[in-house]
Amino acid sequence: MAYVIKEKRRTCCTCGRQDACVSPGAALRSTGFFHPFPIARQMQPPCRLVPQRVPEPFYDGPCGTETEVPCCCQSNDFYPTYAYFSQFTPFSLEPGDAIPFTGDFNISPTGVRIEGDSIFLSQPGTYTVSYMLNIPAGTPADTTFSFLVDGVEVPGMTISVSQDESGGGKQAFAQAIITTDRTVLLELVSSEAVSFTGDSVIATLSLHRIA
Repeated sequence: MAYVIKEKRRTCCTCGRQDACVSPGAALRSTGFFHPFPIARQMQPPCRLVPQRVPEPFYDGPCGTETEVPCCCQSNDFYPTYAYFSQFTPFSLEPGDAIPFTGDFNISPTGVRIEGDSIFLSQPGTYTVSYMLNIPAGTPADTTFSFLVDGVEVPGMTISVSQDESGGGKQAFAQAIITTDRTVLLELVSSEAVSFTGDSVIATLSLHRIA
């Protein structure tokens, strides 16, 4: 049985040593990660030099991985960005207020940051974004929730809620694909005042970079 690693990336030392050019697969093999096995093709293509790129503002961590030479330059890898937020009761909103999403959350190391009750997406790219509402039974509500990116409403991401004390509750879901080229503020805003009591999850918000 043979195991194949996709060696798409090549990284090179910024110190100018051509012999230090190394690929992730070669670095793993040099550490004894792979057991020797016969292969039909012994000759390897020459290491392609990759010009050092200007580090992007959303990524300021170390370049390379533990299996590569320590002085390699930053590669053109795709850095994943993701986030999940939730909001529990009780809480209240005034007209124009955004859900603070102060409940459980899980975010990627880079690309998303929280400042107070505000959520900022700082990594340019294309994302799938979705949110879910869970209006409990018996909660009076007559409002519209809209998802905003830098204050601009995203089409198709608006949900209207209307029920009185006798209402049986409502669940709703909205999803869209957005593209950003700068740091943006993400908000899920209520058009009217509304209050939630009890102990349940009222809303969740999730996003994932796809390009």
